[in-house]
Amino acid sequence: EPTDTLAVARQVVFDNVSLSEMLNQIADYYNLEVEFENQSSSQLRFYFVWERDEGAQKTVERLSNFESLDIVLENRKLIVR
Repeated sequence: EPTDTLAVARQVVFDNVSLSEMLNQIADYYNLEVEFENQSSSQLRFYFVWERDEGAQKTVERLSNFESLDIVLENRKLIVR
């Protein structure tokens, strides 16, 4: 019976994880840097399902759907404003 380990490896669920921890993992995967222009944002906690094969830009767009977040991808950096 085949197991769906690939799907598991592609998807990461962040549950009540700080934004800095979450973004550092995502940035490491895509070989990006993280920059917080607003340090207080780094401690915000979210529930987020990261689909690794969506790519960095799509992931940033999905993260930007959170009302309290303004994240952009510029020059290989995830910048939290």
